[in-house]
Amino acid sequence: MDFTGSQVHFRAAWLLSLTLFITACSDSSDGNGQADQTYRASVVRTSYGIPHVTANDWGSLGYGYGYAFAQDNFCVLMKEVLYASGRSAEFLGQAGDLQSDFVYQWVNGDEEALRSEWIDAQDQKFQDLVIGYARGLSRYFNETGVDQLAEGPEGCRGAPWARAINEIDLVRVYRKSLLQAGIDNGVIRHGITDVRGPDMALALTTSPSLPQVAARKVLSWSPLPGDNLFDGYIDPASHGSNFLALGGDYTQSGRGMVLGNPHQPWQGTGRWHELHLTIPGEYDVMGATLLGLPMVTIGFNKDLAWSHTVSPASHIGLYELVLNPTNPMQYLYDGEYRDISTVEVSAKQLESDDSLSEHQFTIYLSHYGPIINLTRQSALLDGWPMTLGGTSIIAVRDPNLNNARGLLQWVNMGQASNMAEFSDALKSVGLPWVHTAAADRHGDVLYADASVMPRVTAQQLDLCIDTVITQSITNLANRLFFALNGSRSECEWGRSPDSPEGTNIYGYSELPKLSNRSYALNYNNSYWLTNPDTPLTGFPFLMGPLGGEGEQQFLRGNLGHQQVTERMAAADGLDDSPGFTLDSLQGLMLSSRVMAAEMALDDVLEICNANDLDERMTEACTLLAAWDRRVDIDSIGAHIFTEFWRAFAEANSSSRGSYFIENPEIWREPFDPARPTTTPAGID
Repeated sequence: MDFTGSQVHFRAAWLLSLTLFITACSDSSDGNGQADQTYRASVVRTSYGIPHVTANDWGSLGYGYGYAFAQDNFCVLMKEVLYASGRSAEFLGQAGDLQSDFVYQWVNGDEEALRSEWIDAQDQKFQDLVIGYARGLSRYFNETGVDQLAEGPEGCRGAPWARAINEIDLVRVYRKSLLQAGIDNGVIRHGITDVRGPDMALALTTSPSLPQVAARKVLSWSPLPGDNLFDGYIDPASHGSNFLALGGDYTQSGRGMVLGNPHQPWQGTGRWHELHLTIPGEYDVMGATLLGLPMVTIGFNKDLAWSHTVSPASHIGLYELVLNPTNPMQYLYDGEYRDISTVEVSAKQLESDDSLSEHQFTIYLSHYGPIINLTRQSALLDGWPMTLGGTSIIAVRDPNLNNARGLLQWVNMGQASNMAEFSDALKSVGLPWVHTAAADRHGDVLYADASVMPRVTAQQLDLCIDTVITQSITNLANRLFFALNGSRSECEWGRSPDSPEGTNIYGYSELPKLSNRSYALNYNNSYWLTNPDTPLTGFPFLMGPLGGEGEQQFLRGNLGHQQVTERMAAADGLDDSPGFTLDSLQGLMLSSRVMAAEMALDDVLEICNANDLDERMTEACTLLAAWDRRVDIDSIGAHIFTEFWRAFAEANSSSRGSYFIENPEIWREPFDPARPTTTPAGID
């Protein structure tokens, strides 16, 4: 968003104005069970179908947006309700996910607790917004009827699982989205459902006595160079987001600008929905949100704009539990044994003959969290006790499991009028797994990785990753998450002076952040080079496991910094004067440059010219020589370079994946921490 004028102007062709008036009673068919409430909202759609919702109170605002959202996406959200409720296999059969259903029967099965902790305990405007949103969704369903809902792959016309949606359904969906970097990630979710319970005979016959445990830490097995058994946890090579927040010193107007370039899928619940929500004099924000959330999560108001990228910081933690050799349902903690408890869950599955089968599963719980089995990552991590070591199992702790702060935090961010107020809104640390950057009309910039991170200090990481199991898992995961010794209380997560009440996460005061009037950029690496002129340093590795302090960066991040440098020198051909305008910022975004080609293609062509090639390779080299090194629609040759680079990266990648080509023998100029945005460069 560009704050070059005194006001923010919306230019669009108005096509439709629909004003909704409704009285919703506590015994209505929407199933909300709330007291009588009247909602009034105006919904106006622009020429691209974007809903602009205006109301005089939070409940009506949620109601109007719920109705408008349902017109566009009711069935997509309804299907996500099935998964978040642990009922996907019950209605979708084999197309559902019975294992996921077990997890969400445990996470979201207690409706009374969800209402008490996630609705009743929240700020009143949050309650009104969510309940109103649910009633707006339900009004659309009730008016439209199940037999007139959307058709197609993402439709639900005539589906027996399509129904009115209530606020508990929305809490379930929201809670599921919070857990994407933890319990809902495939590695961890499968880890929970791959647990088979203790092998009593194995535990009793192979577990050493406690004095022998330390000796068993010296094992011959270690990960091979290049191994990364947790590739499925995060894949920056195929997913990512970018943002660039510009301050007054870097814009021609002296006001702030923000480029938000979030990368989300075009289908399913992960896609964005664009919206504009207004309560006159209280909330006036436009932008986008993820499906099921009744507020703007990336957007702008008349004074400031903000955006997010996914943060690779560790948003969960694992613990090694040393078992009692005579009772594998107990684990060692400060010299004594604690019991492992169990929760029985059940889920139904629709069979091919339309009958329903019922399935039970046992979830095992330590005081840290559920026990997981990482057999899909390595057979050495299988079993109870695990093959590796023969004495231990693993538990996972997810700090987002009870994070009810984020929804209200996004509302507060949208109400801020300057960077000081925006910073105050971030202090509740409710954003689950994202970096944040913002700029305001005064030309001030703020960056923070104010996401939910376990409060584990650098000293604890040194002292508590002290066994073969904790070291191996942490290394195999490329530090995307870490495992600690669970037998000592000093390895428990702690608290910052300003940790949110009831949590063991880092408080805002101890998180990476930067304020300036120049710029802040993040393309999914860590906080370190948000601005290379003022690197952020001194933080524990859990805050920056990809592109961390002193480490190689993603190429797209390097390209972003290079583009900013070129613009400030007016050397990019976008504008004869230095500094950004709306046109030059759009030009940066749409430049379609390929950083890998800019750094390596000249050397590839030298190799082409220095060798006798067959006809096919000669043709490929000829096309590459003529390629403009962009991926515009008329660029010819990009596909050849893409396939070359894919093979080159896979052949020379490090254990951290093909997005880091770290072999110094490959590069003419290997990565240099003193020149992190311009190295590596050139193929040797």
